[in-house]
Amino acid sequence: MLLLFSRGELLPGEDPTGLSPTALLKRQPALALVALIAILDPPRDEAIEAVKVAHDAGITVKMITGDHALTGLAIGKMLGIAGNGSVISGPEIDAMGDVQLRGVVNDCNVFARASPENKLRIVRALQTGPEYQGAMDGDDPDDDGPPPSKQPDSHTPSSSAANGTNGISSGSVEVTIDIEDKDDTEDDRPGRQVVAMTGDGVNDAPALKAADIGVAMGITGTDVSKEAAKMVLADDNFATIVAAVKEGRRVWDNLRKILLFNLPVNFAQGTSIFWAYVIGFQAPLTAIQVLYVNMVTAITMGMMLAAEPAEPDIMQRPPRRPGKRLLGKLIMWRCLFVSILIVILVLGCYEWGNATGLNINHRRAEAFNVLVFCEIGYSLTTRFIKRTTLHPRVFRGNRLVFVSIGITAALQVALTYIPGLNWFFSMPEGMLGVQWARVIVSMIIVFLVVELEKALVDPVLMPIVGPVLDFISDHSPRWLKNPKALVSKRARKRQEGP
Repeated sequence: MLLLFSRGELLPGEDPTGLSPTALLKRQPALALVALIAILDPPRDEAIEAVKVAHDAGITVKMITGDHALTGLAIGKMLGIAGNGSVISGPEIDAMGDVQLRGVVNDCNVFARASPENKLRIVRALQTGPEYQGAMDGDDPDDDGPPPSKQPDSHTPSSSAANGTNGISSGSVEVTIDIEDKDDTEDDRPGRQVVAMTGDGVNDAPALKAADIGVAMGITGTDVSKEAAKMVLADDNFATIVAAVKEGRRVWDNLRKILLFNLPVNFAQGTSIFWAYVIGFQAPLTAIQVLYVNMVTAITMGMMLAAEPAEPDIMQRPPRRPGKRLLGKLIMWRCLFVSILIVILVLGCYEWGNATGLNINHRRAEAFNVLVFCEIGYSLTTRFIKRTTLHPRVFRGNRLVFVSIGITAALQVALTYIPGLNWFFSMPEGMLGVQWARVIVSMIIVFLVVELEKALVDPVLMPIVGPVLDFISDHSPRWLKNPKALVSKRARKRQEGP
């Protein structure tokens, strides 16, 4: 904003109350320029940094403003969102049809002189326009998302194995949030742009309501905008939205880690007994031992993974596509692989004890401890889904891991040697030193083998295992498949018509 200050002298006897812009223009030039003042309200430093983080995370940031186009472009350049330097004004949007707007909305990040109707049309154009073409979380060989659909006709939304995020906002800044699924299955296609909008005024309410997630300002926002939005920012800070994206990704990662840990160890408990009966062994574990593992070790070490901090590269990953499964190919493969590995070690040590003449109590004590300590080794490597744990970072970030492991190991020693307690758990004679050596070696084997599997899973294992899992998925009963995906297929058929 520019302010011009000037001064002039009144004629003798002139009434100053009669001065007006029109009167001044009729007079002889008599004003002298005193000062020209420019007022700048730049974006905050944390907003500029947050935009950079958002770009690294695959989030496209757009700005919708009521200011002049040149002002909007200048702010856009400060924020780093100006892109190719193009600006679309409200009158230009009014002159465009919906199809034309969908064709240009992805290439422009600054919109000026926008009306409430313009904002709503921009949201719809992003949601229904061209698909996101960037890299997506799920494009790697262990893709856990829905398979690509056939190329649709011109009346059917395109469906490819990708999804993007775009954000729109009124006022100073606009942002997208990494949201996965939308309840409206009619518009839930894998390549569809996921749109979030920030706003604070009454005129923002229609666009806030239409966006996948509307974000209203908690301090300066009107009640109407807060009612229309799905989320309210308590501090009106752009950086808070980016921090929320990071937290959401951390929660997703930790849910997967809990599944990666609990499913294999739970399968190993049951299948150890099953395969023992199939082979002809006596039961290597008693009912109370299995119950203890379910109630104490699996829960304790599994839930500690929920406290894992975000991995260092979490905001350098591309966004996830809508419909990506939480229980996907990687988890299914590792569940099968790790459970088989643990069963082999449990039954192998159990039979090793039999071959060396140990009685049933010693053998069951060893099988029980092999199972639990294998879980301890596996819990350490599960802290990082694909990154190696053979790194100093394993000792940082989550102290609860080592507290939980220490408590679990101490309980195992107590259950094995405390009189009365070890009798209750069918281990009245404790364990020999050589048995503890086999237990520790088994734990190390699980840790190292899973670390090796991490290194080989994408380049070697998934190209082999993936097609097998796809075949099983394609020939599974309908009730085992993703209900949301089935609804989306029915929605596309309705759009295509008979």
